[in-house]
Amino acid sequence: MVNFTGFSKKVAEDEICVAPNDLLLLLRKTNPKLIISASEIRKILKKWDFEPQNNTKSYQGIELLSHGEFVKIERRGRYYIIKKDLFYKIFDAMMQE
Repeated sequence: MVNFTGFSKKVAEDEICVAPNDLLLLLRKTNPKLIISASEIRKILKKWDFEPQNNTKSYQGIELLSHGEFVKIERRGRYYIIKKDLFYKIFDAMMQE
């Protein structure tokens, strides 16, 4: 399982903030053969009933380091709040494919 460090105090400890571009970069790092766009990721998030937050807010985005650790990155824009346990399940399922 992946390791999260230092996530924002603005959201609950069991939640993370991600933007479609964060997920796109994550997917490209973990599965370079996968062809997907940020707009397709937005469609998936919408299909799963995730609602984006206000477009002008800053958030603590995520980035995957080469040794497998997730770290927070200050970003600004439209993001989604996702429960960490759901993110772990989705990420682990992607890694199994």
